[in-house]
Amino acid sequence: HLSTTFILVIPEGGKSDSLRLEGPGVSPEGVVFDTGGLHPSWLERREVWVRNFPLGVDFILIKGASVAALPRTTRILKEDSQ
Repeated sequence: HLSTTFILVIPEGGKSDSLRLEGPGVSPEGVVFDTGGLHPSWLERREVWVRNFPLGVDFILIKGASVAALPRTTRILKEDSQ
């Protein structure tokens, strides 16, 4: 199987852009993580990369003191979409 893990450090400051994370291991209410400063193409490409599970990518997102580990099974939704 081919897979990789990306560790992405997101710059602090600037516009806030919250995402809701859902999936195995995430609380039923979901988790919200601020990805403001992360180029949107990372999330767009991730959508393509994880389609062929178990192949895909895992993300570790770091923004300031906050860290989110996103295995390829995590679903990412815009905070305002439910």
